Amino acid sequence: MSSVLAAILALEGIAVALAVPVALAQDRGAVAVWVLALLAVALLLGAGVVRRPRGVVVGWVLQVLVLAAGLLVPALGLLGLAFLAVWATAVVLGSRIEARERATGGEPADPG
Repeated sequence: MSSVLAAILALEGIAVALAVPVALAQDRGAVAVWVLALLAVALLLGAGVVRRPRGVVVGWVLQVLVLAAGLLVPALGLLGLAFLAVWATAVVLGSRIEARERATGGEPADPG
């Protein structure tokens, strides 16, 4: 599960980084540009942290921050909702798969 979560955060970091030129074009100000740039870096760093014990919590915090960044660039609000849905789905399904694997002693579950 951690590899999928890391990929989600990395892609989200790239998406937020691509919002920096949008903030510049919309003349949102230097503070907005810096906030988005720092958020993009935090998401990329979060992709590495997600494998640690509290990494999923860090991921949830980053999801909230991306939603809040929608106040700076409105399109990020929609993008943040989409990534939040993907993140929540990956966490829920990943937990179910890991629980099923623990119950079967590490054997992959029978798909049928």
